[in-house]
Amino acid sequence: MSFYSDDFSSGDLDKKGWELDKINKNRAKKFITVIIEDISITKRQNLNEAKVKFLQNYTSSNYSEKTFKVLSLIKRKKHLED
Repeated sequence: MSFYSDDFSSGDLDKKGWELDKINKNRAKKFITVIIEDISITKRQNLNEAKVKFLQNYTSSNYSEKTFKVLSLIKRKKHLED
């Protein structure tokens, strides 16, 4: 989760809510398989942003779904403090 922005959201869940939802859903799973296809990357004029679109084929021991996903990626500088 350290790579997710504090501003992350999915649907109506914020980062913490999404993390707790994933933990609860994944407890009962015996396996998870994810296959990614048809990947396209679009870089914004601002070189610090990109959109990644792909078809995700997700299968687990109790759920399966094939759906298109869109990730918005933003490169942010981290400052190290002494």
